[in-house]
Amino acid sequence: MLINRKKQLYQNQGFTLLEILIAITILLFLSISINKVVHRSSIEQEKIMLEDRELLDLENAIQRMKIDITNLYTPLFYSSQFVQTEEKNENTTSEDSKSKFVPSETFPQVTKSGVPIPLIQNENKSSLSFFTSSNRRKFENAKQSHYAWVSYELRSSAKKKNLYELVRKYSPSNPFVKEFNWDEIKTHILFDGIKSMTFEFWNNKKEEWVEGLKELSNQLIFRLIRLKIIWIDTLNSENVREQSFRVQWPYFDTKKDDEEVKKALTPKKDNNEK
Repeated sequence: MLINRKKQLYQNQGFTLLEILIAITILLFLSISINKVVHRSSIEQEKIMLEDRELLDLENAIQRMKIDITNLYTPLFYSSQFVQTEEKNENTTSEDSKSKFVPSETFPQVTKSGVPIPLIQNENKSSLSFFTSSNRRKFENAKQSHYAWVSYELRSSAKKKNLYELVRKYSPSNPFVKEFNWDEIKTHILFDGIKSMTFEFWNNKKEEWVEGLKELSNQLIFRLIRLKIIWIDTLNSENVREQSFRVQWPYFDTKKDDEEVKKALTPKKDNNEK
């Protein structure tokens, strides 16, 4: 009976001080380990979010550029360019345009049908400005059309040293003005952290990509363009992104159309004439 009471008293005793200290130490190490894992996961999540945000900003910039380029407008898609050396023809409809058209900075040439041809500028491999029909009026009865001038170029980054930011200038108001100053147009930053950017144009005669409109037979029109961007992400890693854009206008053989028009307007000889 006495032995049973001793056992019961021993069983009712709590943990010793040493056991409690050991348990606290184990819990402390476990909490430190869990805290490290949580901290690392939060850092990785933040890095992934920054990378995803950069990729999203880049894709948005490329998508914006795609809309503008695929809607590039020039009447050369459906009409031939007027050449000053051509002889006058009484039956041509371009006679009035020859005498009335006055070349300007934004519209340096005219088609045979009298439609002004907008200028396409490619001053260096990383800049491009052109006339687009992608504009959509945001306000009812605004004095705007579907046409607008748009420009893409690189400028030095204000936040990232030795890198550049892609900027876009867009002017939908009064697009047919003769004098145009890009310096007065508001600049929008599309993407930051670019190392280099190149526009390449497809040359049908050479069947290869060329850098610069000057290597094309006609610098007032192009149908296929390729963009190459090299950019540095938040992890200081170099990335490359390439994208091709094709203008939506269908292909017309304007020379063949001119020949058919000329043939149709040429008076047919009477077989009874001697």
